[in-house]
Amino acid sequence: MCILYVGPVHLSYYRSSRIISESSKQQLSISSCALPTRKSEPPFQNHRSFHRAMATHRHPEHVVATIKFIQKGFKLIRQSRTPYLDDASDQLKKTLNVATSRLDFYTGKPGDDGDEFIEPFPHTKMHELVNRIQPWESPACPSILPVDGDLDNRGQARDIWNVLQSYLRLNKDDEAPGIISGTDWKIVTPEEDDILFPLLTNSFWKVEKFVDQCDFKKPHISCFLTNGSPLRDMVPYMSELETIVWVTGSRLLDKGYQDHHIVPVTIVSASGPRLRITQGYVHQGQVFVRMTPIIDLEEGERKKWDEFIQTLCWIVGNPIGNTA
Repeated sequence: MCILYVGPVHLSYYRSSRIISESSKQQLSISSCALPTRKSEPPFQNHRSFHRAMATHRHPEHVVATIKFIQKGFKLIRQSRTPYLDDASDQLKKTLNVATSRLDFYTGKPGDDGDEFIEPFPHTKMHELVNRIQPWESPACPSILPVDGDLDNRGQARDIWNVLQSYLRLNKDDEAPGIISGTDWKIVTPEEDDILFPLLTNSFWKVEKFVDQCDFKKPHISCFLTNGSPLRDMVPYMSELETIVWVTGSRLLDKGYQDHHIVPVTIVSASGPRLRITQGYVHQGQVFVRMTPIIDLEEGERKKWDEFIQTLCWIVGNPIGNTA
């Protein structure tokens, strides 16, 4: 089971059939958005649980192969004592075989030869929606400014996430919907028995929330990741790699997603008031990681309005690309 946060809803400028009459702060238990339960521990976490899970359940060959690959890489990731891939062991680099490329922040186009997996929500339309509903007029909507200098990088990054999700959930009219209510995306918090829950409990970095369509036809999933170490341009965090392989493994263990070979994981990755979009997936014994340039929001959302709006466009973008 997962917890879903939805805005108050009567949709006047979205799909009129998608109406939910709930308070903006209400939490709903959504069985259709259930994540696979952990029960013991994920089979990619250790050798015995892997063989137990593979013997208990019949999985397609591509799932078994991917889980075997993840199992090898995951152990090395957990043993690593550096926050950055560049500083990791040669054995880890060789095992994961990470291929990095640039990701265009505005178009979503990757710099490699692979498919585009998220088509960002139209920038102009997002501008219009935000100006129409004016979430900043809600008493519950925070601002990036002033940046709290007493907080560490993770705390400041968490403040950024709170502003982003408020712009998606809130409306100046408490009885009207937020932007995300008119999309297929849901802001999801895994419960303790979900495979994804451990990603919410790390000491040095943390997934704050997942954003998921909960649709077996679309394995795409997004999240907001806060990090204690500063971002490095075009250098993957180990936390990003762990999130990509863990989410991929959890998806492929769910029979509903086993027709897919690729699980696109899109991360809004932040440290302090800076963020980037990192997109990754596992395919044929390799981890592919795409990264946008780093966006600095230290001067607040208004001074970097276009970049702030575009980040919202990524969170509710259109899942596309060949994942079969």
